[in-house]
Amino acid sequence: MSTVSVTATRWELGWELWMNDDHVTQSRTLADAAQQVRDYLDTEHGEIDHSDWTINVVAVDQPS
Repeated sequence: MSTVSVTATRWELGWELWMNDDHVTQSRTLADAAQQVRDYLDTEHGEIDHSDWTINVVAVDQPS
């Protein structure tokens, strides 16, 4: 099992989910964020099963 750290930044339509500078996806709610990250990873790396990965989502305030 692996762990992915995600920074969630609020925007007007939901949350940007940053895995690093090169990988970002989005989610309407924080409640759906971990599954959205798994779905993104499955799309990018379909040969890997991400269903049991730990996704740590940390919400931060959007910079002004």
